[in-house]
Amino acid sequence: MLHIRSPGDRRAMKCPMNKLIPIPREQLEQLLKDAGSTQTVEQFISQSALQAAIQTDGLYKKRAKAAQWSRLWLFASALFSVGSFIFSPNPEDALAGILLTGMTVMEFKVHSWFLHADPRGPLWGYRNQCLFAILFLLYGTYHCVVPAPSRELAEFAELGDGDLVAMVQKLEPVFYATVGLVGALGQFLLALYYRRAAKVT
Repeated sequence: MLHIRSPGDRRAMKCPMNKLIPIPREQLEQLLKDAGSTQTVEQFISQSALQAAIQTDGLYKKRAKAAQWSRLWLFASALFSVGSFIFSPNPEDALAGILLTGMTVMEFKVHSWFLHADPRGPLWGYRNQCLFAILFLLYGTYHCVVPAPSRELAEFAELGDGDLVAMVQKLEPVFYATVGLVGALGQFLLALYYRRAAKVT
């Protein structure tokens, strides 16, 4: 089964790339004969433009798989923030819920763009993941500077377990800094992975 460019639908006409469609070898050979071409199937598929299109199609499909999981991760994060806001309303969860919901919608679009070999996929996927990385950094930094009050720690302090409370308070900034840095690094690497597909289009 070979892949060649399709004429494209209305959506494809809006962007410089068209999708590749599978076509049986025998059918391609017949199409070449009907078009009056003297090329063999091997000569036709060895053209640099077609090879580049096949390579690009493969790169986009790989990134579509990454975006498929990324959109679920964003959806779960947005759902957690919204749920946290519903049970305990606060500005942090409200802002996070709004931003993460918008980013989830965008990641679903990025996934669709990659599936349809739309060059908007690498650009907007890169931007969306960079924003997610920034949110991780802001989250980690904020909680390092402003530790969240804990009812459990207050209860331990009232019971006289001061050593445990002191240890938790000392480790809390380290935990949030680790979450912020590791999360930001992971999302930024995904952003770069998306953007690399744009270099071959």
